[in-house]
Amino acid sequence: MKHDEKEAVTQVLNDYIRVFGSFDAQRVLPYYHEPLTSVQARGVAVLSTRADIEASLLKPLYARLKEGGWDARSAWAELQVKQMSAVLAVASGLTVRRKGDGQELERVAATYLLRKTSDGWKIAVMAGHDPGSVLRLD
Repeated sequence: MKHDEKEAVTQVLNDYIRVFGSFDAQRVLPYYHEPLTSVQARGVAVLSTRADIEASLLKPLYARLKEGGWDARSAWAELQVKQMSAVLAVASGLTVRRKGDGQELERVAATYLLRKTSDGWKIAVMAGHDPGSVLRLD
């Protein structure tokens, strides 16, 4: 991966994780490709539009996190990025979500496929997985 492209993808993911904590779906939605494929333990969903992403993914997730007491701050505990082609990159990372009192709420690991569009790098596929299985990418 060209150094500048790896930095660009890393910056997008850093911005995404920061904006995700805003609980503002309208600020988060531009980071996703349309359609977005989400692969989670509960199943696979292809979300065709931003409205679908907001209704099926973000609203239920934000409700669960608020109920759990998440303090809305996240940072990557680990993040690996590799460019696969001129328009495709893979990233795998781990975040630790904490409650307002600093107690750990959950560890969240995911691997992302990002596609470079005319609007920059967008998350096209995200797959949640066990925190200990973050991919090691060169």
